[in-house]
Amino acid sequence: MKKEDIEILTDSICDKYIEEAVNYKQAKRYSKKRIILIAAACLLCVCIVIPISLHTLYPNKAESGEQPPESNNPSEEASYDCSYPENIATEGSDSTNISLYSSRYGEEGLHRSEVAYEYSWDERELYEQYERLVYNGVQYNNVRRGIVESYIGVSLGTHSFYGWDYITGLDASTEFEIFEIKGVSSKYRVAAKLGNNYYCFVSTAKVPNSTLGEYINALNLNENMPISRFSRYELENDSLELRTYKIHDEEFVWKRLFECLNAPYVEEMSVESAWDWSNKHSSISFKVRSMPLGIFGTVFVSNDGYLRFSDGTTFNIGKVKANEIIDYAENNRSPAKHVFNTYWLYGYITEITDEYILFDDTRLIREGEEGVIYRVNIDCNVVKRAIKYENLKEGSLLVVFVNYYGYIDEENQNTVYGVNDIARGHISDGDIIVYE
Repeated sequence: MKKEDIEILTDSICDKYIEEAVNYKQAKRYSKKRIILIAAACLLCVCIVIPISLHTLYPNKAESGEQPPESNNPSEEASYDCSYPENIATEGSDSTNISLYSSRYGEEGLHRSEVAYEYSWDERELYEQYERLVYNGVQYNNVRRGIVESYIGVSLGTHSFYGWDYITGLDASTEFEIFEIKGVSSKYRVAAKLGNNYYCFVSTAKVPNSTLGEYINALNLNENMPISRFSRYELENDSLELRTYKIHDEEFVWKRLFECLNAPYVEEMSVESAWDWSNKHSSISFKVRSMPLGIFGTVFVSNDGYLRFSDGTTFNIGKVKANEIIDYAENNRSPAKHVFNTYWLYGYITEITDEYILFDDTRLIREGEEGVIYRVNIDCNVVKRAIKYENLKEGSLLVVFVNYYGYIDEENQNTVYGVNDIARGHISDGDIIVYE
């Protein structure tokens, strides 16, 4: 199986459950070849654990004499997040070159082993330390997805944030300023400035929706979330292959949805799991992502007339409108690149300094491809802690995980921006193993 397979099964999972899985911090293992089997097992569990953020876990130091975090005393050094560069890829575009570089490798699978390691408090970034905030008496969860400043609205004041040190078992708290996200109701989402960066926090309160129009207006969905790319499996050479397409009129879906703004909210379907719902309804799955909303997921339009968003919210738009959307997508499409939540780069380290790492992928790419030497700057905790615990040195196999807004700066030594994580890899039976 391919990396694309897991996207279709998991991208409809509510961000709340993904965040709960991340907070639980149990390490995971995944494979580029066999990941579909792991996905099926995970989706049947009460806690759905999906390796999306790929925050590696490191050795427990509870017995090392380290002190627990003090309340109202966030780490001064955890103020720079290298995973969300300012010069990000355009929303919904194919302009980012990380997907091109990441697709140059051979048939090696990528695996991460299952262990029970944790980062120490001071080795975590601010967005990893403080996972919850309370605003107007409601808890909001950090989905760990950054927002650029152009989306930030007016200040909502300073409020309490809470975290938990997994090693010492002690709670931590502090205060940060939160903001409206432009055009988005604060009942659903707010942005928090953690250090120098903004992050999306999602309300845990169930906000009632009576119509599709109310939901669209509350999140400014037509402006914040393009719906133009869909994926499906097609039979090719006696096997099912995932194909991704882009519809010709990128505004078509929203045009049709604005004709049914009075479509009623369907509560019983909105509380169903993505697995249960997809088993009951034949549908087309549009891949969507939205930085201001902290969304990377799927919007489903079913043949029997239902519209389901990635957080599970479902509306009855009627069979006529639903099938107009499905028929248009089927008959007015062009092949497009599949968009992933996380990409990875492999290579052998050729140089490590106090400022950067250089690694060369020549020995790992497919025949006919040209090797590239990449640079990763050592400028944030994500990179620093990996160097510390992974025993990285010249000649080590390096695996670099890059989020979907990342890119390669070809004019600056092929510097990698948007780094989620780095780890040391090992070759075993033709696969690349990452021991966490």
